[in-house]
Amino acid sequence: MHCASKYLSGYVLFLAVQIVFSQNGCPAGLTTEQELILNYDGNCYFFSNTALSYSQANNSCAQKEGFLAVIRDNATQIALSKHADLVSDIAESSSYWIGIKRENSTYTTTSLGESAEFLNFDSNSLSPVQTGQNGCARLDLTEDSKWIADDCARVFWDIGHICQYTGTSSAPYTKAGPGFIISILAVFLILQ
Repeated sequence: MHCASKYLSGYVLFLAVQIVFSQNGCPAGLTTEQELILNYDGNCYFFSNTALSYSQANNSCAQKEGFLAVIRDNATQIALSKHADLVSDIAESSSYWIGIKRENSTYTTTSLGESAEFLNFDSNSLSPVQTGQNGCARLDLTEDSKWIADDCARVFWDIGHICQYTGTSSAPYTKAGPGFIISILAVFLILQ
């Protein structure tokens, strides 16, 4: 014991263990309402009922190092639509901003600014292509979960937004689903 004490007398070991609970693969502290979260295809989606404009919704997602959901294919469209329908009573939203925007006659993804290859606009609604105006897309449950092009500045009580989080974010995240992220910090200080 005396030997160990003598050996460590010149050093102070500081060990901190931080445990952050990652809720279903989403950033820690995102929500306490697990029903509003969907894990699909390696991504976490959060269905927010906060009424915001398109840019405010995008900024809200970015605060947790996410972005408005990008629907790249029909399978993702179906998964998000079904979950939106399931949580519509909890979220009190019938429509959600998603990460597709029309600027300069082209639909782009808000997160990367790349051309959107998958589009699912309702044929009965006037899309920005038809009107020649810019607009932002929202997934609308009242239109068979098709997309509606709308004024990006619109704020209405039943328009929420869907945030997407991926494993490339620096926010606490795990693709494995529920779990703990443990970070260990060891600092050695030499005492003179």
